[in-house]
Amino acid sequence: MLPTTLSDIDELVLTCRSEATRSYVSEAVLCYKAGAYRSAIIATWIAVLFDFIHKLRELEMAGDNAAKIKLATFDAARKSNDVRASLDFERSLVDSARDEFQLISAVEAVDLQRLFDDRNRCAHSSMISADEPYQPTAELARSHLKCAVVCLLQHPPVQGQAALDRIWSDIKSEYFPHDSQKATEFLSDGPLGRARPPVVRSVIIGLTKDLVNERRSRNERERQFAALKAALMLYPTLAQSIMAEKLPAIVQNVTDAMFDLVIRYLSRFDEAWKLVGTSSQMRAISYVQNGPADKMFRFIPHALKVPALREYATERIVDLDADMLARLISTHLDRIYVGPAIDRLATSGSFRASEARLVELILPLAPLLSPDDIGRVIEAFHENEQISWAGDVADLLKDLLAATQSIAAASQSHWHRLYKTLLSHKYYENGHGRDLREMLERQFAFAPVLS
Repeated sequence: MLPTTLSDIDELVLTCRSEATRSYVSEAVLCYKAGAYRSAIIATWIAVLFDFIHKLRELEMAGDNAAKIKLATFDAARKSNDVRASLDFERSLVDSARDEFQLISAVEAVDLQRLFDDRNRCAHSSMISADEPYQPTAELARSHLKCAVVCLLQHPPVQGQAALDRIWSDIKSEYFPHDSQKATEFLSDGPLGRARPPVVRSVIIGLTKDLVNERRSRNERERQFAALKAALMLYPTLAQSIMAEKLPAIVQNVTDAMFDLVIRYLSRFDEAWKLVGTSSQMRAISYVQNGPADKMFRFIPHALKVPALREYATERIVDLDADMLARLISTHLDRIYVGPAIDRLATSGSFRASEARLVELILPLAPLLSPDDIGRVIEAFHENEQISWAGDVADLLKDLLAATQSIAAASQSHWHRLYKTLLSHKYYENGHGRDLREMLERQFAFAPVLS
């Protein structure tokens, strides 16, 4: 939207990056306020010219050889007072900004070329009409001011493909942050910080396509998620519209073999489920219900994080074997695993299976256990001799008590039941059993009296 008040126009000055550019834009604004619209347009073009030169110097310092050559041409014309060469430099400015340095888009180039043409009409009015000088309107001068700032003056000297190349290079770096907040801070200081919509669009679409179609290392994937979240935080309204437009089609084209990556993607962005479209939502539900059993560790932990998929993922967990359940637990802790884990322990068919299930299923979930869960574990100990007679179970129960100290007091009655069993169980009179019994006595001040 064009500025409609003088205060709006004043704000344009503040968005210019270069101090020199701001001075020329300030001059253009003063001319506009005074009603000198020809002078305002001329000053606006001068601001564009000096901003372009300033950007070339920044690019030269960054090692851009094309910028170095372009500056050499300008400096040579200036030093030799070559008016024709200087005019040629101005005439080619818009084309160079668009084609050589990709500082502006094709549409923006059209707008800046109009500014250049109108500047010529203003500066050389006699060339338009000998009787009536060119008289631009206030709306035209205001439009050129807005266009110059939005298209060029407020942006860093990296845009277009060059900006994208730098952004991709940053994200691929091993030193790019995994935390979305730090990624936002990192990218806001670079070309994404004040990027034009086409650049933002390319970043969001490019990251989304890669995240749902390619298997990357964990580190690279986390960098990509952090970068995508940064783009969403920097440009929330634009990003929302881009995802609403493109996400359904992107997901529809993902193969079944890669669809677990879609579930992972949905789990990382709260808004993604609503934006993905009805057909892809139905496909995601079907995939969670029927996806390959041997690959469940790839999608069940992530499906549990999506509210609309959690019920279906929970149903899938009920019938898992102990090995796959252990793999899921090692991937992601969730209370939803507690019930099935204790069930698998209770049905252990051998000493070694009992020990393995305590190690792989119960102990990793210790931070999530409730006093009732402790009671169920101890109940399983009493009901299944493959647990109670397993050689390492006493030590593993010691580990469980140590890992659940926060609920030890609330679980005391369950531990007391175990303690009484230890007193009456000959197998636990010495060695590990005695250590467990003594630990319970220290923890709860249990007395070795049968009752």
